[in-house]
Amino acid sequence: MIEAAIIYVNTRAKWSVQTLEERRDIDDSRTHQHNTFMINLKVIATYMRQQNLSSEWFDKLGTIENNRKRFGDFACYLVYINSLNARYWVFVLKKSPLKKLNI
Repeated sequence: MIEAAIIYVNTRAKWSVQTLEERRDIDDSRTHQHNTFMINLKVIATYMRQQNLSSEWFDKLGTIENNRKRFGDFACYLVYINSLNARYWVFVLKKSPLKKLNI
């Protein structure tokens, strides 16, 4: 799911600096990337419900049909948090005893 978010967000981030022609060329692909991300979220929420876990986070996003922009914003948020976590783990590993082992 996070990989689908990263792919979509990367395309979305470039959108504002692209020409109309460039946008036209990738619009179908961007839509497909967005749909893939939302489908991944829906699969996770469905699985959580089947396991009697709360999927309230998914319900708060609204519906895929009516709240596409909100789902897209959520993809950006997840990528942002994922990026910060990656930085945190690099910091932790630099301070780790494993660093001495070049791991």
